[in-house]
Order: sequence, then structure tokens, then C-alpha cells
Amino acid sequence: MPLEKDAAYVLNAFAALAAIPRPSKQEKAASDYLKHWAQAHGLSVIQDASNNVIMEKEASPGCEHAPLTILQAHMDMICVRDENITGTEYDPAKHPVRLRKNPQTNTLSAEGTSLGADDGIGVAMIQYLFQAKKLRHGPLRAIITTDEEAGMSGASNLDAVHLNAVYLINLDWEVYGSLCNSSADITVYRFRRLLSMRPPRLNSAYQLVVSGLTGGHSGINIHMGRANALCMAAHILTTLRRMGVGFELANFEGGTASNAIPARADALVCLDSAQAKRAVSIAEEAVEKFEAAYKEREQNALVKFFPCPTPQYILSGADTDALLDLITATRSGIHSIRHPPGGIVESSSNLGLIRIENRDRATAEIAARSSVQWHSEEMRHSFETLAVLTGFDLDVPSASPAWPMRPDSRLAEYACTAFKELTGRSMTVEPVHAGLECGIFAHKNPKLDMISIGPRIDNAHSTSETLYLDGLPNTLRCIIKTLEKITEYYDSGC
Repeated sequence: MPLEKDAAYVLNAFAALAAIPRPSKQEKAASDYLKHWAQAHGLSVIQDASNNVIMEKEASPGCEHAPLTILQAHMDMICVRDENITGTEYDPAKHPVRLRKNPQTNTLSAEGTSLGADDGIGVAMIQYLFQAKKLRHGPLRAIITTDEEAGMSGASNLDAVHLNAVYLINLDWEVYGSLCNSSADITVYRFRRLLSMRPPRLNSAYQLVVSGLTGGHSGINIHMGRANALCMAAHILTTLRRMGVGFELANFEGGTASNAIPARADALVCLDSAQAKRAVSIAEEAVEKFEAAYKEREQNALVKFFPCPTPQYILSGADTDALLDLITATRSGIHSIRHPPGGIVESSSNLGLIRIENRDRATAEIAARSSVQWHSEEMRHSFETLAVLTGFDLDVPSASPAWPMRPDSRLAEYACTAFKELTGRSMTVEPVHAGLECGIFAHKNPKLDMISIGPRIDNAHSTSETLYLDGLPNTLRCIIKTLEKITEYYDSGC
């Protein structure tokens, strides 16, 4: 199949997947689609209790003695939207993603939402490789997991028997011309507090809306210094409080997932009408300071503080103080950088989600990452102390181990050689601060030789997510050539 048709097949497969809403923990329809697709192509397929899909493809004739290689991706996506573009009725968690191709830049994005190329394009590449008839490879297995973005429970619940292989190529990488060989751990900390609600005593209500921030992936983009909408909204409210403006907090929410930098936050407060004008002035001054601090990074930020209908209930003063103190004291961003200065991020945390549920419970989620155990423990101790000081209960709904580097990786050597032969360029080999499912796979099978590769994707987990199509054909070719090199090493007659 010519190079252009290879990429066209992948894009058509991706479009079919993008038409199926698939937020984390709600992937049954996408899982069923992939299972039926495999059956229609005559492949052996298993759909396990976690809705992971495992496909098998026989070796090419003459390549039967090559070892089993796993191709792996995840089917779920982070669903975020910009209501200013999509309207309030459209939600990518419930409706098909609206794809938008830009011929001038040869890119693919979505209309006002995240695209889901992380990691739908990896799934689509697997589909191409598993239906192609004239490739040279040993026995292949595809593992397409669920819930990667919200806890990696699909990978955690995967039966280790499916990882009984020599090589694994993960397709959840977003830097073309680069190969990932290790990743950080990731732990999600969930803070919860029961609330006491009562009718408001103050007679004027105002809505605070922070929107238009860049957002992004809390592992891949954390070093870019992007603003956190939840922290920004809390800073404005804390400034009001410190300046002597009394208010009652009725609601505070924002973010979409613990591992996505929140681009929007909403708060609802009640004020004394005599202080409303001063409150607006203080909020405006705070926004001016924010714009001065983030003018290069957050050019589309929009902050509104405007009158609205008075709510029926507000949080108690103690609950309001506890929630704002929790947000204000949370260090959201980089914690440590690998020596020497200018190296990759070692540890970070991201306040990604806050909700007030059923008017009786506040929930906040933080995703913490580190490639150094000492720093992981430091952050854990800090969050445990913060929970005690603010009166929140703390639990850990998910934790995934780091993927350690393998200096003698034969698979990395094959892929780097393949890329050099295809492009004439050397492939960059690098670790990543983000967490990958490879950490779980390494824990279940320490002998697995693994790499992660993929085409370029910018701003994953945000409404600016963009897939660059120029590198897609060579990414495919690199995978194909890597599979060929595996067979050549193990069976010279292939």
C-alpha cells in the first residue's frame, strides 16, 4: 500500500473512533467497536472485564520464529471543551468529536474541544498494522486499554499473561522523531470534605468565571508554566478576603481531570451590596497583575466577575476557609528539576479538578508525578499534612509506578536504526515526566523490552490539541521497519 494510502487508512480509522464518545471510565462503546472490528478482520480477540481489547495477528509466512511483539495504545481520551465555541449543549463526552483539518498547516484538530489523538491515533495505527496483508513481522499482539487518563485501571487490571512477550511498542508518544525510554510515576490524591450548607445572609450575588486558559497535559506541558484556572480563581477570592471584603461562597468548581491543567474555573459568591463595587475593583486589579505575570503564556485568558441570581445555599465560613486554604496552599507546578539546571522535570503536581457535589461534599484531585522516590515521598507527606491542616479526608484512588530506563534496549536500537534509514536523521532518545502505562507493564513483566513512539501532538488534554500529519507516514514506516528488524535478527531466513 503506498505511503499516502497508509496514512489515509489511519486517519479514516481515527475518524471512526472519534465519532464514538469515549471519556475515561466510559469506553464500553469504543471497546465494543474495536472488538467487532477485529472479528470482522478475522483476528482472534479478547474483551476482558475492564473492556481492554486484546487482538492477535499471526506471523508473516517464514517469520514464525520471531518473538512475540506487543503493540499498545489506550482508547480513552480527556474530554474538554470551550463553551464559547461549542455552546453549552455540545459535549465531547457525549457527542462525536468534530474534526477539523487545516490543509495549510497539514494538521488535524477539533472544533472547540480536545481532539483525542491522545491516544486515538495510536489505536488507529494499530488497526492499520493489524489489517495490512503484506508486512513482514513475527507474531503480533495488540493491547488497547481503557481508563489510561483517569487512573490506568485498564492496564492495572490487565492479566499479566497478556504481557508474556519479548518486546512492547507503546504508541502513546507525542514527539515525532523522538523515542521515549522511561517515564515518571503518577499518584492521584483525592481530598474530600463534608460541607455544612445554609441560606445566604448577604444580599448580592456575583459569578467569577476564569476561562480561555491554555490548559494542557500535566506531565508533558507542566514545564511551560501555564496558569491553573483553579489556582487563579482561588487567588482572586483570597485577595478579596485579605482586603477585607466579606463574602459567602456558594460554589467553586473547575477542571476536567486530575492530570489535565485546568483551563476554566467557576465560583459563585454572595456579597454585601455596599461592598460590591469595591469587590469588582479588587478583582480587576488582581486580573491586571495576572496579565502582567502571564502575558506571554496566556494571551486568551478571560476573567469575568458579574452580578447573578442569588443562590439558595452557601458554604459555612469554616468550609469556605478550608477549601480556599487547600487550593491556595497547594503547590501546582514544578517541584524539582533534574540536575544540571535546564534538565527535565523530576517532580511536579497539578491541582486538576474541584467539585461541590450534591451540596454536601467538596472534592479536589491532584496528580503528582516524580521519577525520584524521595520526591514522591516528599509530596505524599506534604499532601497528608495539608489534608490534616484543612480538615479534608485524603485517599489515593490510583497510583502507577515509574517505567525505569533500560540501557541495553535492543528494541530502541532497532527503532533508532529504522528511523535513521528512513529519514537520514538520528532519533532522539529521552525520558518523559508524564506517566505511561509502560510503568505498570514493567512491574508485571520486568523482562519486557519497551519503547514509546508516535507522531507529533501538541497541547494534548486541551481544546488546542493538534495532530501534525507530516510525521504520520514515517511514524508508521518506522514501526513497520522496526518489526522487520526484529524478524531479521531472530530468523535470517525471513
